[in-house]
Amino acid sequence: MSLTKVTNSMIVNAPVNPVDFGADPTGVNDSAAAFALAVNFCIANDLTLAGQGTFKFLSTVNLRYVNLAMANANFNIAHAGIGIFIGGNASSADNPPQHIGSVSRSVGTDAYATPTVRCIGAKGQHITVEYAPYFQIYANTDPAVNATDYSSAYSTFVLKFCNIVELTNNANTTGSNVQWINENFFYLNRSTSLLISGTYGHNHNYFEGGCFESDPPGAAVINIQTGENNYIRDIRQEGLLNVTFGTTALNNIVTIGWSSSSHRFPSSGVTVVNNGSMNAVQHNFDIYAPKTPLVGFGYQTLKKVASDYSVIGVQGVTINATNISVGSFTTIYVSPSIPVDGENTIFDLSLVGAGAGGFRVKVDGYDASNVLITPAAGQVEYDGAAVQPFGTYDSGANDARFRRFFIKVSSCKFAIITVITGGDATVFEGFLLTTQIANIALRQRMNSYVYPINNFV
Repeated sequence: MSLTKVTNSMIVNAPVNPVDFGADPTGVNDSAAAFALAVNFCIANDLTLAGQGTFKFLSTVNLRYVNLAMANANFNIAHAGIGIFIGGNASSADNPPQHIGSVSRSVGTDAYATPTVRCIGAKGQHITVEYAPYFQIYANTDPAVNATDYSSAYSTFVLKFCNIVELTNNANTTGSNVQWINENFFYLNRSTSLLISGTYGHNHNYFEGGCFESDPPGAAVINIQTGENNYIRDIRQEGLLNVTFGTTALNNIVTIGWSSSSHRFPSSGVTVVNNGSMNAVQHNFDIYAPKTPLVGFGYQTLKKVASDYSVIGVQGVTINATNISVGSFTTIYVSPSIPVDGENTIFDLSLVGAGAGGFRVKVDGYDASNVLITPAAGQVEYDGAAVQPFGTYDSGANDARFRRFFIKVSSCKFAIITVITGGDATVFEGFLLTTQIANIALRQRMNSYVYPINNFV
């Protein structure tokens, strides 16, 4: 249909279908030119572009500035350039909502310069994307486009399945370096990578939820090379996750709500490289049930007179000028009786500082009457080791310098923890045992236990 044949009666409040402008909904023929005509007509007449089907594009199609109701449309990017542009005018506070379906590529490679979808100028906009391999939000202050492209902000994005989500800007701009992507909300469903990069410190963007899962199997990626106070909250960690903060990344936070390992072992499968400042990766459990120190000592604070140490439970260690040393198969520490609540009580034990050797852990469990519980299979679970009975040292941990473990027996109300060295002599600077308690009443009770320190010179 040509524009001259469209009557006023046909355009009153009626959505515009790109098929009426020559688009092929079967995906056989190129629909790029027809979409350009339909978009221009919608903008000129303040109408919505709506339609469904599969549309092939042999060149980049610009869908900016138009209200899009194309959740059931599939776009096939059959060329090597940028697939489609969406978004609006960075200088406008009245950009239309946009909802697009699946955007996939059959020709070319998705990359920084050629993403499947590039969003520009999304100011105060609501955008939903059903699927895209590479979704990029891009800012540009080159003089020719500065007024419309310099930022994306105050917008809401619902990204249902976008493998790569990237916030970036034109690194080679001939205009201002202030090309910003700030104050946006992203609701994620499934992603492989989240990238924040560029020459500007994109800041205060919120990412809610999302399953980070690599496909094919590998490690999902969160890479914040630059930017401040961006929050990636309550994500699902499905498999391995690599998190990197660049040298100009400041105060960015990642929280994990679920991991494919037990929630009690939230560090499992997560690798963090922090080259910036004040960045953090935490599991929600670590936030709402923070670690409470039970016992800690170091070579500078631990004292000994005759056979007694200044920290109750310490045994067999030698205090040196710069470290603590202990021989092989030697008991380092035996705790007092500690109140516990089965799986609601998590323990972390670590040897701090440089040194050789490691340790092994044994847990003895007691019921509410302080009666020793008979050892049986499956009573204590250790991070990275098989589940062990009470009274048995954790297996395969002779060289461990960190252990996270919890008791799997609900009737266990008290525990005594014993720590010995493995087959090698061990050297460390400090010793720290902490607990995390999900049961508030138990936490209060635990705080009432004071583990005494001998007061002597």
